[in-house]
Amino acid sequence: METDRTSYRVTVEAEAPAAGRIARALDEAEDPQALSVSYFDMGNARFEVSALYAERPAEDVLSILIEHAAEGDAVTPLVIEDVPLADWVTVSQDQRGPVRRASSCMAATTAITSSAAASPSR
Repeated sequence: METDRTSYRVTVEAEAPAAGRIARALDEAEDPQALSVSYFDMGNARFEVSALYAERPAEDVLSILIEHAAEGDAVTPLVIEDVPLADWVTVSQDQRGPVRRASSCMAATTAITSSAAASPSR
């Protein structure tokens, strides 16, 4: 089993219209092909767009793709960072407390289930 594999995360920030176009362009690009593309609202009309790649993408190719998609709108400088191989399920669970089922959710589920069982079948 390979343990030293790294993937690469590319990130830029822009205002909503440009960020949406950039996310779409990164998602649709075949070379380099992203494993995933994320689009996060950071508030104040700013969005972070990031893409994950299995191989380190060529910075110049991505810069041209992003610049074209931005259509002249302001974009922060491109950042490419290594993302080491990890068990991300375990990492995310370690960063959060245990998930607990709220009793109000159980009551609502029970009420819905009871109501459905009491309804006549058609």
